Amino acid sequence: GPGSSLDVAFYLLEALLGDKHCQEVKRLMCMP
Repeated sequence: GPGSSLDVAFYLLEALLGDKHCQEVKRLMCMP
């Protein structure tokens, strides 16, 4: 489903930008 493609996108962001930045993006996009 769409959740798994988001997981892939965040995995790629994490690989490119680093763990800390990926967590920031997740907080902005995924947290209510």
